[in-house]
Amino acid sequence: LSENGEAVVCGRTDAEEQPQGWRYVKNAEDERPIFAVEKEREYFFPSSYPIKTHQKSKASKTIPPSSESIELAFLLKLPIDHPKAKTNQVPQWLIEKGIPAHATETRYYYSNNQWISRFEWQDPDRSKGHDKTIRQCHRKPNGKVKWSKGDRSWLPPRIEEAFAKRAGGNLAQGTGKWILGVEGESCVEAARSLGLVAITWQGSAWSEEELTAGLTELKQSGVAGLVYLPDNDEPGRKKAELVVSAAQSLQFPLLIIEPLALWQEMPHKGDLVDWIAWGKKQGLLSKDLIQGLEQAIKKNC
Repeated sequence: LSENGEAVVCGRTDAEEQPQGWRYVKNAEDERPIFAVEKEREYFFPSSYPIKTHQKSKASKTIPPSSESIELAFLLKLPIDHPKAKTNQVPQWLIEKGIPAHATETRYYYSNNQWISRFEWQDPDRSKGHDKTIRQCHRKPNGKVKWSKGDRSWLPPRIEEAFAKRAGGNLAQGTGKWILGVEGESCVEAARSLGLVAITWQGSAWSEEELTAGLTELKQSGVAGLVYLPDNDEPGRKKAELVVSAAQSLQFPLLIIEPLALWQEMPHKGDLVDWIAWGKKQGLLSKDLIQGLEQAIKKNC
C-alpha cells in the first residue's frame, strides 16, 4: 500500500479485471499489477453551466442542462456503402511479419487518398475469437501507395455526413444537432447502420491537436455538440479524457456516456458494435436501439 493509501500492489487480481473504484496503472518489478484509486473526473459542458464530476462506478451526471436539449443527427437515408472485408489482400511485407495470408482486409477511407486497412483473422486463443492489426496507408501525389500516415492531417471519417444538406432545405444534417462520437471505424459503421451521423479519430490521431481540428470543423458547421461513447476499458477512458480536454479548449458542448449506462452487461473492452450485436440477438430493431441510446443520454445528463 502506498503512503497516501491511493495505490496498492495486488498479486491476486488480474490487471484486466480491476476492482470497482480502482484502475490499473502498471506492473511492479515483480510483475504484480499496481492499482490506484479511481479519482473523480471532470466532464465539460457549456461554460454557462458549472462543471460536475462523477465516480467511475456511477452513471455520469454531466453536461447539458437537460436531455431534451440533445437531438441526435440522422442520415438522410440508411447507407449502403459500408466497407466490406476482402480476401487475398494481405501484402507480402505483412505476411513476412507474421500476418496470415488468409486474413481479410477491410478498408476505411478518411479521404480519397487516406485510409486504414484492418486485417483480421480467426484466433481461438483470443477472447473474441479473432485477432487483428490496423495499418495506415496513403496515396502520394505521384499516385504511388505508401503504408504510412503521411504528412497530411487526417480528419474524422464520415465527418462530411454532418455537413450534407438536409432534404428540402439548406441546413446541414448536423446543424443544431448532436453528433455521435465513438472509438473506431467499425463503431462508426455500426452507428451508421442505425441511421446516425457518427465520427471517430484514427489510431495515432488521438492527440489533442487532431481532436481539436475535428471538433473545430463540427463547431464551425453549426453542430450543437458531441455525444461521446468510449470503449469499456482503461484506454477508452483515457481517450475520453482527451476528447474532454479538446472540447474544453473550444468551449464545445460534450456529453460522455458511461458505457455501463448504455449496457449494464457490456464486457470489458466492449463497444457500440458489441452492444448492437447483442441487441440484434435479443430481437431489438434499430428504433429500439436508438431509444436505448437516448435513454442512456438521459441517464448521463
